Amino acid sequence: MSESERMELNAKTKMPIGIALSCAAAMVGGALWINNALKDLKSELVEMRHAQQAVTQAQSQLLKEQSNYIDKRDLENWTLRMQRENPALKIPEFKR
Repeated sequence: MSESERMELNAKTKMPIGIALSCAAAMVGGALWINNALKDLKSELVEMRHAQQAVTQAQSQLLKEQSNYIDKRDLENWTLRMQRENPALKIPEFKR
């Protein structure tokens, strides 16, 4: 077959038109299925990004709250410093 000749679907090709149409329909169906699957993945990715942003904001809020939190160690250190700087002052022991 030369380059100028084109292949056509006819009785000589020995391929029924039904098979050609079913192959084309399968390809179109597959393309639509892949498109829908990618859309679903994209929407799930967007949801995950929103969830990640919410977690990040919650973490930063906890860190801000934690920086304002005074724990037992801080209070004990403050008590010891106060006793050292003011020996005449009676400071009660810190208990939780």
